[in-house]
Amino acid sequence: MVRSFSLDVVTTPVRSLSDDAADEHIDEEEERRGVHSFDGQLLRRIAQYLKPYLGWVVLALAITLGASFLGPLRPALVQRGIDNYIVVGDLEGLQRIILYLALALLGEGLLKFAENYLTQYIGQQAIYDLRTDIFRHVQDQPLSFFDRTPIGRLITRTTSDVEALSDVLSSGLIVALGDLFKLFFIAYFMFTLNWVLAVVTLMVMPLMVWVTFWFRNNVREQYRETRKQVSRLNSFIQEHVTGMHIVQLFNREDEEMDRFEGINDEHRAAHLKTIFYYAIFWPSIEFISTIALAAVLWFGGLRAMAGSALTLGVLVA
Repeated sequence: MVRSFSLDVVTTPVRSLSDDAADEHIDEEEERRGVHSFDGQLLRRIAQYLKPYLGWVVLALAITLGASFLGPLRPALVQRGIDNYIVVGDLEGLQRIILYLALALLGEGLLKFAENYLTQYIGQQAIYDLRTDIFRHVQDQPLSFFDRTPIGRLITRTTSDVEALSDVLSSGLIVALGDLFKLFFIAYFMFTLNWVLAVVTLMVMPLMVWVTFWFRNNVREQYRETRKQVSRLNSFIQEHVTGMHIVQLFNREDEEMDRFEGINDEHRAAHLKTIFYYAIFWPSIEFISTIALAAVLWFGGLRAMAGSALTLGVLVA
């Protein structure tokens, strides 16, 4: 490593070209193999690491299903409490509904605790297996692989990139299914209470789906760029710290600092662009949700004032 570094610092232009060529070669190789495309085949390869813990995964799904049911159940209980007990002044019935609400909240909290702990346990076990396989694979590579691959990029692959998969292997799949269950139960309770208000609420869904897909496509590309910049930064730091005595021997501190500032600036710009997409996405979701709430209040309020069968409890729920 020191010998190759000494050649690099003697001829800086060659070193810069070598860095860029190595990055471009690896990026082209990843594109050729479809590493960047998160398709069904890649998802199945990742899911292979969950097979040894299939029993725990099934248990986590069952717990998630229960928690997904108890969440939407609370508005239905609120509706019943208002219409059946508060309006008519039934104190005993109201106390009973409050008890049911407390039990639902307690049950949901316990199930959420079990879900989070269990999914993280599954994810960490799978990540342990994945990181072990990656290191074993790196050890089996020929020497020519290490000549053309920056060490910092390998470190990034086996540390931060593996950690990025932790959410997918732990809570990603289970939480996604849990959200689908929750959407199903929410839609069921909404249409059970009042199908007209349910349709009004769901009118904003196409816009929300479009914003979500726009965010997904843009932030995915930016995450790739951020990962690339992290790899470049790690490679530069690792190689220069290892060969720092060579840098000082040839009095190249200023030149290498300029190169580091350039790489660091590109790394910062990539992160800031990712933050930009998040800064647009979440306020947009909040704005669309507020539109849906306003539409329900306006339409439901007009129907209630017009003397329809719409009750206060249904409107609140």
